[in-house]
Amino acid sequence: MKKSVVTVCIAAVLSLALLAGCAAQAPAPQEAPASSEAVDEEPEQAEEEPAEEAEISSAEEPENAEDAAQETPFDAYNDAIADYLLSEAGADYEPADASLPVIDIFKIDDEDPEDIKVWGRFWLMNYNLRGTTLMNRSGGEYPGIVHLKKTDDGVAAVSMDVVEDGENYGDSLKEIFDTEELMNAYIMSDGDFRDALVAAVIKYCGETGNEVKAVSEYGWDPYPVSFDEEFFLEYPDLADKWVSEDKQMTMNIADPDGGNVYEITIEEEQDGTTFVYSIYGEYEMSTGNLYYWDFWTGEKDGESDSVNEEGWFAVNEDNTLSWFRGGEETARFSRAE
Repeated sequence: MKKSVVTVCIAAVLSLALLAGCAAQAPAPQEAPASSEAVDEEPEQAEEEPAEEAEISSAEEPENAEDAAQETPFDAYNDAIADYLLSEAGADYEPADASLPVIDIFKIDDEDPEDIKVWGRFWLMNYNLRGTTLMNRSGGEYPGIVHLKKTDDGVAAVSMDVVEDGENYGDSLKEIFDTEELMNAYIMSDGDFRDALVAAVIKYCGETGNEVKAVSEYGWDPYPVSFDEEFFLEYPDLADKWVSEDKQMTMNIADPDGGNVYEITIEEEQDGTTFVYSIYGEYEMSTGNLYYWDFWTGEKDGESDSVNEEGWFAVNEDNTLSWFRGGEETARFSRAE
């Protein structure tokens, strides 16, 4: 059993938790999370002073925490942006257990109540909840400007200017983040995604009552969102050759070389023909299962086709592995002698 301990700095997460909301007209999603691409004639970054924090142009700074909770527009803006992302960008993705708007605001200009501008990096990330882990299924990043307006009920997002990708990326980035302050904020925000996501997960837990202890991005170690106890990563040693109880299947498993993904290859005899299944299972610690969302299959030494089918392998207490397809146990494997 591989073990390691993850330590986390909570201060930044708690501060972001106050700002995060759960909602965009959005173009095709960009990859997320990802570092910003190189920009032609990149602006010089300040050597001594970091970019200023999110600016609220018209709201006076409150004198205490109680006033801040009542007066800050962040909550209303975050909720409106979250609703917009869910309604507009959400249509680009397959349904998931949790669709989380992730919001990192750089600056707010609310001088014009009919066109409140909010600059920042915005994501919509989709997860399936397995055990106490949110496992990533899809997502996209939408850096740019959200346009909002005052309404009788508060504030609503009406449109969004998103940085273009591809060959227009550099020009579009400069057009949207059009001051040195904003460009520096964008460049220096590359590491903000995880903290902003954790804040969104905390909000999701509060709204749904679901327990989430970790987030898993495919191919990486899961990371914690709960900080009341040490977070141990424990991966079982499954690397071996396995045989099904009916002797019709053999399975080879390779342990992860970093991250939580096990490579699984199954050969099955059917009427004299050998079929091969290639599966990548993500280990979830609270259930002891390896989850997958699709796999490749075909005749041995022939072409393989992708199959969109969810399933899992359960690591049993008697050191066997059960393969569940369609919610039913279809095979049980023991280590080959």
